[in-house]
Amino acid sequence: MRSGTRWLPEGLCFYVDHCLGRRYVPEALERAGARTVVHADRFPIDHPDHEWLRECGKNGWVVLTKDGRFLPGTLEHDVIREHSVRVFVLADGNASGPEMAATFTRHLRRMASIARDRSGPFIARVTRRSVVLRRVR
Repeated sequence: MRSGTRWLPEGLCFYVDHCLGRRYVPEALERAGARTVVHADRFPIDHPDHEWLRECGKNGWVVLTKDGRFLPGTLEHDVIREHSVRVFVLADGNASGPEMAATFTRHLRRMASIARDRSGPFIARVTRRSVVLRRVR
């Protein structure tokens, strides 16, 4: 682990959803010292959300996405709840790749702290200025 990133919990891994791309966000997080798994390296682009979410829960990966459709009453929400998935959703879905990367890296320390201190399931909203946690019931 690089010096200066000792605050990152051992074994913490961020799963980067396909909607965030495979370049800017994962590369920025890795430069900041975070471990990542990129959707495109594990699954086809059209792989059902509920299946990769289940895999994230089983592996303890922390999901980064801009897909805000994981609402109560959906299969995806049920999987998040049943498999204790930890999800951070970027609020600005129209941001460019570099903007998304900047927002996630700006809040990396806070997201890592939340992921370390709180078991899933949860969905947190990430804005340019803050991270707002919401428990999943």
